[in-house]
Amino acid sequence: SQHIYTRDELMTEGALHIAPSSYLTQISGLICSPDGRDSMLENAPIRLNDRPEINPLFLFRWEEKEQAYLLLYPEGIIKLNDSAGNVLKLCTGEKTFEEVISELKNLFDVEELEDDIYSFMEVAIGKGWVRVKN
Repeated sequence: SQHIYTRDELMTEGALHIAPSSYLTQISGLICSPDGRDSMLENAPIRLNDRPEINPLFLFRWEEKEQAYLLLYPEGIIKLNDSAGNVLKLCTGEKTFEEVISELKNLFDVEELEDDIYSFMEVAIGKGWVRVKN
């Protein structure tokens, strides 16, 4: 069964740190290499040409008071850490996932982000925060 996080837990842990990577591997249904780093497998929940967008059931916005991006929904609020906020900010339904990855690499000046972004998107899609347009 899935743990329901309280608002305080989400505020403390941040959205990217809710589930350890071993849990992500278990729920994704992917067959990963022993180190868990094979993210671009053919049955991945999102492909490079997919266009991720925030589920309209959620309201994504910057909250000045919290100095963070939030996902609001009828039952609660999710305070996102900086990384999660930057990923979701690019999930407009207009950009391909490949373009999202490219923009994040440029933003953070890092080449090896794909695995982290795929892991986060697995969680975001699994929790219904993001949906994929083909």
